[in-house]
Amino acid sequence: MNAVVRLRGGGAPNMYFQLDANFRSHLPKGTATCTVNATYLDDVAGRSWTLVYGTGTTDRKVMSKKGGNTWVTASVTAPCSKLTGALGGISADIELQANGNHDTTFHMVEVRVDSR
Repeated sequence: MNAVVRLRGGGAPNMYFQLDANFRSHLPKGTATCTVNATYLDDVAGRSWTLVYGTGTTDRKVMSKKGGNTWVTASVTAPCSKLTGALGGISADIELQANGNHDTTFHMVEVRVDSR
């Protein structure tokens, strides 16, 4: 099944994702990394959105759009230990944020353990 969700910059600017409890409990400890892939519509140059993966001030990456109306997959590598279910007050592991008063359309979010 395919799904497309639009974050409304002026209305509903955040979307939260919680990892399956079994998946999270089997994440490697220590310095192992995970890659978060988010597929979005790169519709308007100069706009951006943010992927948050932890509670620290640097646990986020701003993605700048280039325009062209194409689907693009952004990848962020993060320590697996940051995916703790501590975001948004709702036990989320990943947060997508629409920046400014601009919409961002997403198709898919995927988390992969890099050592597997």
